[in-house]
Formats: sequence, C-alpha cells, structure tokens
Amino acid sequence: MFLSVKKFVHYGVLLLLWIKSSYQQEEDIPHNEVKNWALKFGVDLWEFGRQVTKMSEIQRKYHDMEAEVVKKDGVLLVREMAAEVKNMLDFKMNAVMRLVESAEQAAVRHPETEM
Repeated sequence: MFLSVKKFVHYGVLLLLWIKSSYQQEEDIPHNEVKNWALKFGVDLWEFGRQVTKMSEIQRKYHDMEAEVVKKDGVLLVREMAAEVKNMLDFKMNAVMRLVESAEQAAVRHPETEM
C-alpha cells in the first residue's frame, strides 16, 4: 500500500511538472528581451575574441612596422608552391633511391646473409 501511494505521488509530481512546462512553452517569448540577450552575447563574444587573439596588439605592431598588404596573383602563387613541392618530393625520391642502391650493394657484398 505504501509503495503504491509513493508511486502515485511521484507520478502526480511528474504530471504537474509536465503540465507546467508545457504551459510555459506556450507563452510568448518577449522578442526584445531575446534580441537584447543576443546583442549582449555578441558583444561579449567579440570582446573575448579581441582578448584571446590580442587583435589590438597585432594592429599596433602592424602599424608600427609600417607593414603593407601586397596583392599577389593566385595562379602564380599556386605554381610557385607546386614547384617547391615538386622539388621537395624529387629530393626525397632521390634519397630513397640512394638508400635502395646502398642496400643492394650491401646485399651483393655479403651474399651469405639471407633476408
């Protein structure tokens, strides 16, 4: 008997909470308040980003060093990068080929060793 009353109370509380939450969802949300929340969140996020990235310090150093942005041709830049990558891969391929030659010569000099 006690257990069933306890279950009844639990279910009753859950039912009341469910009814209350469904009623609250039906209420209209004040749009100005949500807009203010979003604006405050955006400002806070912007300030956090400024602090983390040290944007003002970077801007100050940029102006102190009188740096400038130079527009580059994208196609030319990609071609230069491709040439550098090709040279690097050629260098690595030549190194591997030298290793293969050294291993083959070592195998010829010592035929009694089995692999």
